[in-house]
Amino acid sequence: QGFEDVTRVWATITPVSARERLGSPQIIPEQTVRIHIRMFAPLEPSWVIRYAGKLWQIDGISTYPRERRMELLASIAEAGQAT
Repeated sequence: QGFEDVTRVWATITPVSARERLGSPQIIPEQTVRIHIRMFAPLEPSWVIRYAGKLWQIDGISTYPRERRMELLASIAEAGQAT
């Protein structure tokens, strides 16, 4: 599956939660992070974030126009799940 880089931005990334769930035939890690970036208007929830050698799907976007920043919640995208 191919992805095209749209932009690179500075971010503060904070772990929110991590756990493992049983999937056949292996244990699948689940991680969620909170990402703070400067306001980036074209950002869409369907996009994928590449960070630390992993692909992260955007689960939620909060915008704070007054502070010119955005907060994203993202989780590791499972194979075939990221679009």
